[in-house]
Amino acid sequence: MKVKLFIVILLLCCGHSSIAQNSAQLKSQADSVEYVKTKMRQLREVNSYAIGFAGQQSMQFQGFLFLLNTLDNEQWLKLTKDTSACLRAYAYAALVHNRHKGMTDVEKNFLKDSTQVPVMFGCIGGDMTVAALVANVSNFYNRKFVNQLLAEYYTGNLFWHRRLFQN
Repeated sequence: MKVKLFIVILLLCCGHSSIAQNSAQLKSQADSVEYVKTKMRQLREVNSYAIGFAGQQSMQFQGFLFLLNTLDNEQWLKLTKDTSACLRAYAYAALVHNRHKGMTDVEKNFLKDSTQVPVMFGCIGGDMTVAALVANVSNFYNRKFVNQLLAEYYTGNLFWHRRLFQN
């Protein structure tokens, strides 16, 4: 009797858990993009790939990789005018990565942006202006390394997307 009761309770718990997961799942790629952008706005930071003393993978940078893999240049151009300074900085890096043809005009606007952004590059942190981030984009973006990470994503060797912004 106790075993049957335990099994019933276990099945009820598993059923409740799967219902909760299904209601929280994102319905489309657009939902996923909006979710990642919202999380990045909340975190507010610009990070390199690995941060902290132990070199933990940055969720911000992983969000950038997801968006880089998903958005086109028109969407990135729209993000250059976002209210979030960190998204603007990552948008600039994405346009650099994609070798967008109108980079001169984009860069001119960014070099006037004096908004302060919290940053973490490796184990060094602080605040920088968006203009300084753009002038020193190599602090958090490296084309060769990003291409390597995207190639690993395509082959299934990179699993960051499975734990992106877990609470």
